[in-house]
Amino acid sequence: MKPTIVITIGDFNGIGPEVVLKSISTPSIKKNISPILIGSFDILQYYIKSLKIKIDLVSVGSATEKTKIGKAMRA
Repeated sequence: MKPTIVITIGDFNGIGPEVVLKSISTPSIKKNISPILIGSFDILQYYIKSLKIKIDLVSVGSATEKTKIGKAMRA
């Protein structure tokens, strides 16, 4: 089971969202961790589109909710 890592995007007007999204979209990161991003879903979607990053995000209200979704997706 991959460890879950919580990552904040920082100031959405800065480089944080770009750095985080580019980092978690690399094959080695995808293979080794299960990231939870803390930040605006709309902002992250904006950067995904504008940077043409191929990654799927799931919007959740809490880390507990994310864990439940993750378990359901693995089942």
